[in-house]
Amino acid sequence: MTSTPSTNPSNPEIARSDEIDIGQLVGLLVDRWVMILSITTLFTVSGIFYAFSARPIFQADSLIQVEEEKQGLDVAAMLGGELGTDGSSTKAEIEIIQSRMVLGDAVNRTGSDIIIKANRMPLIGSFLTNLGFESGPLGLGYSYSWSSDHITVTRFDAPADALNQPHQIVFSDAESFTLSLDGSQILEGRVGQPASDTEGFYRLFIQTKRGPSTGSFTVTRLDRLSAIEELRERLGVSERGKDTGILLVTLDSTSRREASETLQQISQIFLKQNVDRMSEEAERQLEFLEKQIPSIRGELEVSENNLNAYRARNDSVDLTFETQSLLEQLVRLENQLTELEFAEAEISQQFTKSHPRYEALLTKRARLKDEKNRLEERVNDLPATQQEVLRLTRDATVNQEIFVALLNSQQEMSLVKAGTIGNIRILDSAATQPKPIKPKKALIVILATLLGGALGVAWVLVARALHRGVENPDDLEDLGLPVYASVPLATSRFRDRITRRRLFNKPSPLQLRKRDLVAVYEPGDPVVESIRGLRTALHFGLLDSPNNRILVTGPSPGVGKSFVAANLAVTIAQGGQRVLLIDTDLRKGRLHKIFAIDKLGLTEILGQKTSATEAVQSVSGVDGLHVITRGNTPPNPSELLMTPSLGQVLDWASENYDVVIVDSPPVLAVTDAVIVGQLCGIALMIARFSESAQKEIMVAANRLRQNGINLRGSILNAVEKRASSYYGYGGYYAYDYRKTDTDD
Repeated sequence: MTSTPSTNPSNPEIARSDEIDIGQLVGLLVDRWVMILSITTLFTVSGIFYAFSARPIFQADSLIQVEEEKQGLDVAAMLGGELGTDGSSTKAEIEIIQSRMVLGDAVNRTGSDIIIKANRMPLIGSFLTNLGFESGPLGLGYSYSWSSDHITVTRFDAPADALNQPHQIVFSDAESFTLSLDGSQILEGRVGQPASDTEGFYRLFIQTKRGPSTGSFTVTRLDRLSAIEELRERLGVSERGKDTGILLVTLDSTSRREASETLQQISQIFLKQNVDRMSEEAERQLEFLEKQIPSIRGELEVSENNLNAYRARNDSVDLTFETQSLLEQLVRLENQLTELEFAEAEISQQFTKSHPRYEALLTKRARLKDEKNRLEERVNDLPATQQEVLRLTRDATVNQEIFVALLNSQQEMSLVKAGTIGNIRILDSAATQPKPIKPKKALIVILATLLGGALGVAWVLVARALHRGVENPDDLEDLGLPVYASVPLATSRFRDRITRRRLFNKPSPLQLRKRDLVAVYEPGDPVVESIRGLRTALHFGLLDSPNNRILVTGPSPGVGKSFVAANLAVTIAQGGQRVLLIDTDLRKGRLHKIFAIDKLGLTEILGQKTSATEAVQSVSGVDGLHVITRGNTPPNPSELLMTPSLGQVLDWASENYDVVIVDSPPVLAVTDAVIVGQLCGIALMIARFSESAQKEIMVAANRLRQNGINLRGSILNAVEKRASSYYGYGGYYAYDYRKTDTDD
């Protein structure tokens, strides 16, 4: 059954896992400043390269005014301003300028359906071109186009199945070129002369070419719809302010001239269609007025004749003041009703009866009719003569005002049609800004730098979160492994690591010995002092041990167990004791390299090829230290270690030496450490700083304990001085014995 950690808040392991140490995180960033700076620099350089490689985008702009339409009948005024203006006219003009009607005509006039792109040298071509290179560096890239290369294609016809496909134009000299598709040559031609294939499907006319004699280009003929959509994507239309009627029209392009010329064509086409539309509308209204004027003229003549005849029969009857007031009101209502009828005839062609404007018109007409009915009831109370005179006068007056209004409208529409004046005004003609709007080089570099820094920090933090390496002795203490020593990274190893990084060379045998035998060659190194502390701790640990054998092992290769074992043996021997160091790693043991002695060793002893006394080798310069190396690599190392000969060798060593140090293979790699560990009094687990995971150390420790091995404690090896663990371990033994007492 697997035990679960306690949920007690007082549990120190859980308390530490729940805490976020800001100081440690800042220290981690300080430790990894090289990584962060490298990533940031990489992104900065990439941003600079992209900013100077991207094609510059220029923008042309034009200012257009949309006036309120005043032609025809003012329906909003007839409705008493009930609906007001909703800016629909400006919105409609924005949609019109972006329509296929306008843009399609612009494509036909400007040739925007022909896309020409110069072929640049891969990777650095665009960068060098933007810097102004007119040819390839050192004569390279002669087949590509550079900054001064440019061609003008005025005609390019292609069959339907070849539309939207890139074709290649390659110049062999300043005048001759070939057109190909997917590597197949289609036609040959010369600049300034029309060229076509034998079947007549392709027609190409290159008007001019500037730049070097050679070069290549990619030309694509777009279908009409694709060309319109491509132009629409580059076109921008927006209204300045609210309900101002001022439109700002912009167009993006890689060419200054193409941007201004194309936008100017769009503005002119937009203006022309507006004038044509207004002229057509005026013509339709003229036709309507010409049909209504004769009818109204006839009604006017009939009403005037009836009024004159009645007055003649009744001796010129005059209207009273009351009757005159009623007449004026009735005439006003009749005029309004007539105008609403004309307005209904006009808006019925634009809106349905459910439209708010149409409903408002019907509502107002119903209200006017109700008011007219009330006035007619008052008229019925008048004398019969006054009623008749009022009725006849009203008819004549209403018809006369309607007739005059129609004549005025006819004249206005005639002037509008003749003058062909629309409601569009071009305030500012198309002009291209002198500087490109894209790319924004400074912004790109800043964003790339910030992104690189953010990714660098994120990389370090994520790597830290995923990394489970032990960096604090408390992590080992939580596993039930007392830390006997915290061994700092040797100065010689640090220097050697830097040297190998810079020079990419392997250390010589002498350099290898100096690097590993710190106790011999660098006695003033802080590592030696930490080993001395370990020697003292083991002295007391051996007092209650069944024998004087110390097993030095680790969870995985590369933790530095041979380094610790060798220097521990030297340090104990320097203390006046007889020490025997045995390399039981029959596969990859390296003590023979550290001490520069031959390979005759434990393999030969266990194989009954030699005796222990003959295999023991002394170490020059260290009295009291003897070594048994691994010998030659056997085919069956585990079987050899399981023989009784190993126990006999260790018993002999315990009788003849004060301390026996056994360097064993990694626990998790092979089972050899378990075999050897059962014959040793105590065992030490080596954990490498920032590399050995807490989980693997726990598994290795459990494996040793399950096999009855006395795992006394652990050693944290290769501790580095870092900002993230400034207040932690690794700062001990920082003594420098080369200093004098006056340095304190």
